[in-house]
Amino acid sequence: MAPNRPQDEWPGLDVKKDELYYDAAKMREVADELERLLAPLTGKGDGTVAGLKAAASLNRAALGQWDEVDTLANSVATTGATGGGATLPHVYEILVERYQEVIEAIRTQAAIYERYAPNGRSGS
Repeated sequence: MAPNRPQDEWPGLDVKKDELYYDAAKMREVADELERLLAPLTGKGDGTVAGLKAAASLNRAALGQWDEVDTLANSVATTGATGGGATLPHVYEILVERYQEVIEAIRTQAAIYERYAPNGRSGS
């Protein structure tokens, strides 16, 4: 039995011209919606990269007195190559950057489709 090949199982990889569907206007709507959803992660305040960077520098004193506070404080203090909780904000920042790249890629692809189809839709 031959191993499965992605091209045998993924619809759309070998598409015929009349089977391809795209709508540049819809693609832009998706990009706009993704951008709207990204907005709370950017800027300042809770839930943003800047907010996480500020919160990730927690120490034992900032966490208060409760069972297992030392375990959490040690975890936060040793996260990342430089300590001080640096890794989680860095990864969060990468997430935001990649999210922005996806939005830009959708918009770029919509522009390419519009260049080859006057109304930005397949079949035009």
